Amino acid sequence: MENVFIYRGGYQEVPRHVTRVYIDPSVDEIKNKAFKGCKELREVVFAKDGRLEVIGSFAFMGCESLELIELPKTTKRILCGAFINCSSAKLLILNHGLQEIGLSSFRGCRGLKYALVPRTVDHMAARAFFECTGLEQVAIEKGLTKIHESTFERCTALKMIGLPPSVTRIGSNAIPRETKQERKHWVWAVSQVSVSILKMNTNSGNCLSSQNDDTANLKEAPVPVSPRQPSQDSTASTLSASKSLTLSQEDDHAEMVNATASGNLVISREEWDDVNNRLEVAEENVKVLKAQLNTVPTQAKESLSDALCQKVNALEQKLNASVTRFDNDKESLQSELKTAITSLHQTTTERDELKEEIATMKQCLEALKKGFDLLIEKDQVKHKEIGQDTSYQSEQTKKRSRHDWEDSPVESLGVMGSIKKRILTWSQQNHQE
Repeated sequence: MENVFIYRGGYQEVPRHVTRVYIDPSVDEIKNKAFKGCKELREVVFAKDGRLEVIGSFAFMGCESLELIELPKTTKRILCGAFINCSSAKLLILNHGLQEIGLSSFRGCRGLKYALVPRTVDHMAARAFFECTGLEQVAIEKGLTKIHESTFERCTALKMIGLPPSVTRIGSNAIPRETKQERKHWVWAVSQVSVSILKMNTNSGNCLSSQNDDTANLKEAPVPVSPRQPSQDSTASTLSASKSLTLSQEDDHAEMVNATASGNLVISREEWDDVNNRLEVAEENVKVLKAQLNTVPTQAKESLSDALCQKVNALEQKLNASVTRFDNDKESLQSELKTAITSLHQTTTERDELKEEIATMKQCLEALKKGFDLLIEKDQVKHKEIGQDTSYQSEQTKKRSRHDWEDSPVESLGVMGSIKKRILTWSQQNHQE
């Protein structure tokens, strides 16, 4: 008979080739990575009167031969990656009283088929059951409010998950799309998973107490028994578990009918039979529909395909007509665009020529203004000289007639000023334009 390794906690060194482990009653926490990489570890037994509360991070990581994960009733917390890649684990029994399931706690446990999350769990972190490819059914009792992201991602075999009314948020990729989410009949889902776990526990058997050379002083030293030879203690524990699963009260039954029950309730025998009958009727209906589908006449299928071909051809013709119309519109728009561009170029050329003419006229006006300024200056000088020479003015006055006075330098000066003002006004208007 193989020896049993007794784990007493702390930083006790664990042999890498250990096959069976007994957790001492004094242990309240399994340290981080305590049994990491023990690939030959097949069984872990917890003392009945123990006080274990915490299973540390990566405590059983990579224990590929571990087939049963059954936590003691005192367990409260499972930390990050505690049972990651325990690929041979077929049975998972989580105790009532468990409060926390850490990040990636059961990631890669490909042998698991059923999982029941107790109502005492108030936090289940992301990726808790990530890549459990053998997981088929999951039930979550009333208590959790959120299913975090990727909790059941890559659980390719997951067919059904029972969600209680307390769950109000579901993270991204938490549940596979093809998985049926049972909310209305979640109590039935809980019962179904509970019964499945119960059957597996019965078939797998439990560890018996026995004497061993290494545990002479321990009355509860564990000795594994063959799964095909369940003991009387195993049968008794199975019956007691079954009794606890089927125990319900009147108020609980009323909640169950309204799909808002909590705890380990199961539906009554009559309701169970009714559900099974409905499932059988549904299966028969599916078979009938398949038979009708297979007996559809070939001619009907061909006529259906001809009708579809005609529709496709009609759509193709409409598409071609639309494309042709689009091409015509495109050519017309391009022609109009070219005409507009040509007209724009012509207008631009004419505008440039007009600008050049205006510039030339401005130059001429500037020259005229300068000429007029010179004439005015000369007239003013001459007028001053005449005004100063009184003798000359009297003689000239006598000789000139009234008509001559009208053409005097003073009057000519006023005419030139008027012409200058007009030229300046016209120049400013053209400059503004």
